[in-house]
Parts: sequence; structure tokens; C-alpha cells
Amino acid sequence: MIYLDNAASTPIHPEVLKTLNESLELYFANPSASHKLGKTQKKLIDKVKLNFLSLMNGSGGQLVFTSSATEANTTIIRGLDLRAGDQVFYNKADHPSLVNAIENLSEKGVVPVAIANRIDGLWDLNELSEKISEKTKLVCLAHVNNQTGISQHVERLGAILKDWKNCHFHLDGMQAVGKLDVDLSKIGSSSYSFGAHKIQGPKGIGALYLKNGVSILPLLLGGSQQEGLRSSTENTPFVLSFEKAFEIVNKNLNDVNEKMLELNKYVRETISSKNNQFEFPYSIENTVPQILMLKIEGISSDIILRHMEEEDIYLASGSACSSKIKGYNPTFEALGIDEKFHKNFLRISFGPGNDLKQIQSFCDTLVETVEDLKGFMR
Repeated sequence: MIYLDNAASTPIHPEVLKTLNESLELYFANPSASHKLGKTQKKLIDKVKLNFLSLMNGSGGQLVFTSSATEANTTIIRGLDLRAGDQVFYNKADHPSLVNAIENLSEKGVVPVAIANRIDGLWDLNELSEKISEKTKLVCLAHVNNQTGISQHVERLGAILKDWKNCHFHLDGMQAVGKLDVDLSKIGSSSYSFGAHKIQGPKGIGALYLKNGVSILPLLLGGSQQEGLRSSTENTPFVLSFEKAFEIVNKNLNDVNEKMLELNKYVRETISSKNNQFEFPYSIENTVPQILMLKIEGISSDIILRHMEEEDIYLASGSACSSKIKGYNPTFEALGIDEKFHKNFLRISFGPGNDLKQIQSFCDTLVETVEDLKGFMR
């Protein structure tokens, strides 16, 4: 099997799985319990939070564990308790957990303002600087785009927003953590969300960073766990597994990124040399090496995916959260891509388990598949 859909989800790391299995046996008690078993787990969870904050250079802030990055994003978008007339800046090319939640705020009179993308996929920060005002209460964007792999200039944005004290700056870091060295002190965001299953951890756990002084209303009400910010019994085994995955990915970040860059360049160079109908709309300089967007004009990506599956090769035509969309893709529209080409894109997303031999096989199979399909269509 050749798995190239790591942007959707990654296989769990063996060390993370070991931590999870051991924790499920050892840490079955409720961390809120007043007995020794509960208190021990509560101390472990608090220690893990400090470790995350230290590794991300977010000391002085808070970390809240959630069930996912989607929950973390919704916690911010709803928890700021925005009022009619307030503006929210966002980008229509971002993940649905941002776009849909923000556009839903219009029902209460909040004004969503879409930030434009430049031709290279980066945000038009000049437009943002011109449009921002005292009415702007939230800027909510993705650090790395989940379909294109574009890595945005978040530090530049943070510098712009620094002077707007009443504007909350939230970043969805789901596709950035594990691919970039995320330094919260340099970014300067008010909050930052991320999750475990993109970094070889388990599904079902995410995290929300809150800068010191940030106040939000909780999304969930109940037993007032996690300083009242997220009621629900903490999942100690998942917390410890998340920590293990986070430590591993940060320890190996530079080496893995070098490997991913090599694979990315190989795909770009190899299939371009074999067939000039392959196009890569976004430069390697503006994207993380793990995500590569490919255009194949004239053939539906769904047809290619089915043929690749028959060879036990798995990739995507877009994000998993948009996989039910037929034809029209709102992310591609926001990026300025003509709708007639929306079904001509593939997303290749590399992971630590991929090697050059696999990628050579993938390239050969893809080129052969496309040539065969074009032959049938003549």
C-alpha cells in the first residue's frame, strides 16, 4: 500500500500506540475525583499542558484539551460572544470548521468579511490593513491551507493586528503543527488550535491555546473541568498519547521536512518531465513540503482516484471534509480557480512513512493511468 493522504489523517506512530495502550490500562480513573488515582491523573494532565506550552513557546498562556481542532475553532468563534455589527475577517479557502462557523454568525448580525487571496494563494494583507477597523473583533484564519499546503505569513499578520487591541486573532494550526516550527511568541496570535491525528496521534483529541488575558465563554457547560473552559471528563490516555506524538514530531521535524521536500521535488520534476499536461499551481516556496496540489486538465480527479485505488495507492482530490462535494469546490473558487477545473485537481500529502521507492512507483502509476485514460477518451 502507498498512502498519500496524510493531510486527511496519519497512521498512528508505534510509540504513540504503545503509550495509548499502556495509559488505557493505567489511567482509568476520573481526573476530577478527589482520591489519589484522580489527583495523580490531574497532575499528569497539568504537566502535559506545561510541556506543550514550553515546546510551542507559549509560556504564560493556557492550553485546553478538546475533542478536535474543529471544536477548538468553534469554541473561539462562538465563545467571543460577538454582537450584531461586529466584523469577522476570514478566508473562504480555509477549512469548513472556520468558514461555516463564521458565516453562520451572520444570523445574529455579525458581519463576515472575506479576505482575498493573491494569485499565489497568499492572503492579501494590504487589503486586510485597509479594511480593518474598530468594528473588527475577530480575525480567524488557517496557518496552512489544508488543500493547497500554502503556508501563510502569520507573523506579518500578527504584526499588523498588534495595534488593534480589541481584535482577537485566531489561527487554525491543524495543518501547520508537525510541518512547521510553530513559535507562538513570534506569531502573536490570541489563540491557536491543533490536533493529534495529523501528527501520528489518535483521532478524538485536539487542543486550544489561549494567550494570557484572553477571556471566552465555554462551548460546553457541566462540571467546570479545565478551569471552566471545557467541561467534560478529561481523556488522560489520549492526552498522554497526544503529548508523545507531539514530542516525536518536534524532535524529528527538520529531518522529516528534508525528506518530505525531497519527495515533493521528485514528484514535481518526474511527472512534469513525463507528461507536460501536469500542472503545479503553487510554488514549493509558498507551501509546506508535505502537501502538493496537482492539476490534470481533461480528466476528472475522481476517475483517477478510483484507478489508483485499484493499485493500492491512496490520495485525495481535496480535503476529506469536502469529499462529498460534487463538481463545485468553494475552496478552489476562493483561490480564483475557474469552476470548470474544480474536478481536475489531486492532493498528494506525504508522511514520515513514505519513501523514495514508494514515490517512484506512485509517479509511474499516475503517469501510466493518465495516459491510459486519455487514450480511452480520444
